[in-house]
Amino acid sequence: MARFTPTFWLFAVAVHAMAVPHAAQGIEPAQEFVDGLRRRQLHDVALDYLQRLRESRRSGEEFLQKLDYEEGVTWAESAILAQDPELRSRHLRSAVESFRRFATQSAQHPLFGEALVQQGRLELLLGEEAASKADLASQADNHETLLAEAREWFGQAESTYNSARKYFTEQLEKLPRNRRPNREAQAKRARLREGAVLSWLQTAQAVFRQAQTYAEGDAQARQHFERARDLFDGIHEKNSKNVAGMTARLRQGWCYQALGDLQRALGCVNDVWDSLATGAGSRDLFAEATELFLEIALADEADRLAEALDRGTQFLDTVGQPDMASPTERAILYWTAVVHQRLAAQQKNRGSLQRKHLAEARRLAREVASTPGKFQEAAVKLVESAGGAANTEEETADTFTGALAAAAKAKDAWHAAVLAEREALSAGRREEAKRQSRLRVQLGEAAIGAYRQARLPFR
Repeated sequence: MARFTPTFWLFAVAVHAMAVPHAAQGIEPAQEFVDGLRRRQLHDVALDYLQRLRESRRSGEEFLQKLDYEEGVTWAESAILAQDPELRSRHLRSAVESFRRFATQSAQHPLFGEALVQQGRLELLLGEEAASKADLASQADNHETLLAEAREWFGQAESTYNSARKYFTEQLEKLPRNRRPNREAQAKRARLREGAVLSWLQTAQAVFRQAQTYAEGDAQARQHFERARDLFDGIHEKNSKNVAGMTARLRQGWCYQALGDLQRALGCVNDVWDSLATGAGSRDLFAEATELFLEIALADEADRLAEALDRGTQFLDTVGQPDMASPTERAILYWTAVVHQRLAAQQKNRGSLQRKHLAEARRLAREVASTPGKFQEAAVKLVESAGGAANTEEETADTFTGALAAAAKAKDAWHAAVLAEREALSAGRREEAKRQSRLRVQLGEAAIGAYRQARLPFR
């Protein structure tokens, strides 16, 4: 992010001076100015302005008391816009330091609890970034170092959210218990209760993520998973009817899975499915429940592949286009591809059903193989073992390799539609057969076009 020159700074202040009259006491309306700079994404100017106020003390005392908080907000917003990962990480760390300074010096300030929540959120985010980086094949030599860094950030987040929960709980207990509270009192109580529950949930999540940074079977991992499980259980017990409780129940399922208790893990998932069936929850919760069920089904000795296929397909059909930026939705694509591959292996003869499963396995795995992340390398191997070529190089359709990859992907989709149409016809499902027939024609045309672009005959 480029630094602005003094000339630009003076111009910005001059514009502000003309646009917003000073108060009678000669004090700048600093909050309005900083908010305006942030809305215009002039975060460098906002940070410089806040620093000048810190040095000159030319503002109202109320605003001067929260300079560190405003700095934290500004650094966090600038991090969102940073394209370079290293720059983004530096801005996030600066935001954490600003919120930490504010929380250390302003325990009685009304924004104290919010500052702790923001600090914990950014610490979790920095931990997630380090953990995600550790999963990259290019970081194999730094894998353990990055996991240790992630563990440290998750530990800091746990401590921060613990402090936030304590603060919100204490503030709740201080509120007078009126039989007929006014709207303002009701809203304040609701905000404090929401802050306490969120902080509790994020504390448990930080412990859970710490557990995942240890090697499988490590005693520290088990200890952390058990702690997280008990925290999630307490949250669900007191919030079973809302989204926080559903989320805690699902995360408890992840803990049971990690501890090897698949039946209890499955019970947690089924509880969440029941809640989702009533219309509660969100896409993220739906995705996480689907991912956990797929992992349980593939690890369970009982044959749950058919149900796993239904769950994975249901999610993908419901959302339409998976969000490839989401690790959870990439995981669903990958595990659904694995389910197709295993179902193909169960077929004794190389018939149309086996070919259908292999085609779907290749199609789904190719999507994952084209996106950097945890499952990319495994997806490449799956495509190859399912009889295809991954072609994960970043080629465009203007090159032969890119065109060939696009053609192979289009052919797999067309082949899957052909087999689905035949299956629907043989089962007497006419409407589905008509739909698959229309889809087959569309995908066939796309495949022919892709092969023409690669200057190869459609085969």
